[in-house]
Amino acid sequence: NTCGNEHASGRRATHVAGGVFARHRGQHRTYSALVAFSGINMYTRYVQQLDKAIENHILLVQIRERALEAGSSHRLTSISESILSEGGTSIDEVGLHAFFRANIGKL
Repeated sequence: NTCGNEHASGRRATHVAGGVFARHRGQHRTYSALVAFSGINMYTRYVQQLDKAIENHILLVQIRERALEAGSSHRLTSISESILSEGGTSIDEVGLHAFFRANIGKL
């Protein structure tokens, strides 16, 4: 199931599978993982291997689940560091970024 979509970076991307996005640049395709919850979007840097992007998505889902269990996004950095360390990686290695989005209603 592919559909046109835009990644959190604002660049045009193609949705590949539940939170994994593909970006086409000439003959090359790269992939990024994304999860969104409680007004927070978390995404990883683009990688060349689809399986690595899927692994990154699994880690993001684990971060989301632990943050929701904790009932607070205030500890998101320490939760992320813990999950990524357990997965043998780090925030820098996966290029983890997060931003908060809020709906303020109609203007």
